[in-house]
Amino acid sequence: MPIVSFRLISSLIFLVALPCYLTANAQPKKELNFNSCELSTLDGRGMLSALCADWKQPIDPGDAESTQIDLFVAKVSSVSPNPNPDPLLIINGGPGASSVDLLIDLAGANVFRRILHKRDVIVMDQRGTGRSSSLACPALADNKIQITDTDIKLLTKKCLGQLNYDPKYFSTTYAVQDIESLRIALGKDRLNVYGVSYGSRVAVEYARQFEKSARTLILDGVVPPTIALGPDIAIKSQEALDLVFKQCRESVACNNAFPNLDEKFWDLMARLEKHPVNTKFRDPRSGDPIEVEVEKEHLALVVRMSLYNPELRSLLPYLIYETSLKNDFSRIAATATQLLDQLGQSISNGMHNAVACAEDVPFYDEQQRLIKDSKETYMGSDFHQSLIEICSEWPVGPTNESMKQVFTSKTPSLILSGQYDPVTPPSYGEQLASNLENRLHIIGEGQGHGLISRGCIPKVLSDFMEDPNLENLKTDCIKHLKPVPFFVNAYGPSP
Repeated sequence: MPIVSFRLISSLIFLVALPCYLTANAQPKKELNFNSCELSTLDGRGMLSALCADWKQPIDPGDAESTQIDLFVAKVSSVSPNPNPDPLLIINGGPGASSVDLLIDLAGANVFRRILHKRDVIVMDQRGTGRSSSLACPALADNKIQITDTDIKLLTKKCLGQLNYDPKYFSTTYAVQDIESLRIALGKDRLNVYGVSYGSRVAVEYARQFEKSARTLILDGVVPPTIALGPDIAIKSQEALDLVFKQCRESVACNNAFPNLDEKFWDLMARLEKHPVNTKFRDPRSGDPIEVEVEKEHLALVVRMSLYNPELRSLLPYLIYETSLKNDFSRIAATATQLLDQLGQSISNGMHNAVACAEDVPFYDEQQRLIKDSKETYMGSDFHQSLIEICSEWPVGPTNESMKQVFTSKTPSLILSGQYDPVTPPSYGEQLASNLENRLHIIGEGQGHGLISRGCIPKVLSDFMEDPNLENLKTDCIKHLKPVPFFVNAYGPSP
């Protein structure tokens, strides 16, 4: 039972018609009616007590008479009887991931403990994601079928037929107008805005279009507006994997346990490309037996997603070597299948396509060299080729020209990058920071994609929002962030 082709898997993750931008004065104030609620993630993880509101907005913010869409808003109230008037707004990435799910995960990790002493935390699932008029496509989420290259366009057409809304209205351009409408409905003069991964693009565009509404920016795993996501993802991910190989060679314990690790990996990829392996394993949740034909794309998916997280990254040498030594692909099969299920549940693939096809793929012509170079990586060039094929069928309008221009701002901005981030490396953060007047770029040693829950970062964020003067911000605690040592066997790192 092979899973969906990597061409389609890869297009799920990166990360319109040109509207008439509305000013704050022109937008009607629509009140939010919050009620107590219990939240869990879309895939059933976690639980969070909050205040929730179902909020209707026109699909076209410039036309109050256009079709209404449902937007879902959640709030975790400050413990203070007199909270600061500027809440923290959380924006997730993807594109297509639920911001409410991110809120639940971060709350579970106690990220907001200090912040909630002084201010509320607000989240809204971006239109087209999660609980906000989702653009999920069952046709593209089905992992029980084998997808050939020629099927991608047909599946894309089927997906479009399953959507309840015109995808032209589901882009960053419209998302930032929803945020501004939300700010007005909340009765807030300004927001502190946190965006992670693609969410950083939304945060930047919001600050560009509504500069006076953004009190501070916290940009985590930065996507600079001048970058078209896709062409260099495979290259950056290969660089991150090569760094794993290099660090393993330089570690006595890792090199003794896993000599010639890079050769073992490329041998596995070649073997699977030539002869996929039928593998059986048991579903970790149900215990039911599952049979999967493991291809090189399964291994590539596991490697790619492991590079995002320092703890999973530390397991890669052991996983690669054990798989090669024992010729047992059951762990790869189980992990890849689980990852694909999670992606299918957590990413609104129609929303992802709406953003990528409007804001990224049209700019690929300028990055053809990167596409050519990516063919030599473990991910290959199928990542962006699949997006190109999808976008050839996807309806989009013109993108606001300013969105792809260099972002300049005086807004106090805290930029976070993980040293080993395989998709939004520190160079991206530095590129964005170089054009900001009032910014600080923090690079977390040994960290991957997204720093908000790591070490003392929650305290740094809280301090920053209390006093946005970056000269006063103490960040010495960041030096305590360290790489997670490689596992050398099933019991963990070398003592």
